[in-house]
Amino acid sequence: MSLDSFNKLLDLLSPRLRLKDKYAVMNGFKPIFCEIMLHCAIGFLAGGSYHDIRATAHISKASFFCLVWHTIDAINCCEVLDVTLPTLHDLSSLRAAFRNISYCGVMDGCVGALDGYLIQITAPSNTECGNAGAYFSGHYCTYGVNVQAMCNADCRFHFFCLAAPGKTNDCVTIKKTCLPAWLKLLPPGFFIATDCAYSITEHSIAPFSRPQQFLEKCDNFNCFLSQLHIWIKWHLG
Repeated sequence: MSLDSFNKLLDLLSPRLRLKDKYAVMNGFKPIFCEIMLHCAIGFLAGGSYHDIRATAHISKASFFCLVWHTIDAINCCEVLDVTLPTLHDLSSLRAAFRNISYCGVMDGCVGALDGYLIQITAPSNTECGNAGAYFSGHYCTYGVNVQAMCNADCRFHFFCLAAPGKTNDCVTIKKTCLPAWLKLLPPGFFIATDCAYSITEHSIAPFSRPQQFLEKCDNFNCFLSQLHIWIKWHLG
């Protein structure tokens, strides 16, 4: 996260980042500032642990997890950060933003970039889920759940959904969400960028696959489309 993004998020959350007195000091009885709370939460959500972050935060383990969950609660309660599907009034600005990152504005009309992500989980039992095998992804060789997510040109999420067991492919998973119904409401000329795992529709564009992808015109199209779709790839890691 850039420093500018960190500071904007800090401004939004600061009024909500208030701790009880017994957690409001670090080791050595120095006050815990909002910056430290946000730093701990972002580090933890990015895959870090208490042991990775304690060197810079200098707080106890109990305080660390208190800060993390308190900050997460503040994020969830911040209406400005709500993840909502764009309205028809938002489409023009979304379209312009994606056009600006497209080479010479070649790809015009994109309002979102969609992809799936497998969140790894501990292998469930059949008693817990009925069919543990449905959660095993042969592609990633691990157990997980399929998450679908869409972001705009600024890498801000407009949609995400924990939609299906890990074995389910993206094409089937997305049909279990509310996104197809939203896509049908888009005016002609507007679309979202996806990859080959999804079906091509009037409002969902995917790259050419074999053997067409080796044709020059198709390869060029794939290159221009990937300029837009790569934003969600980076965002989901």
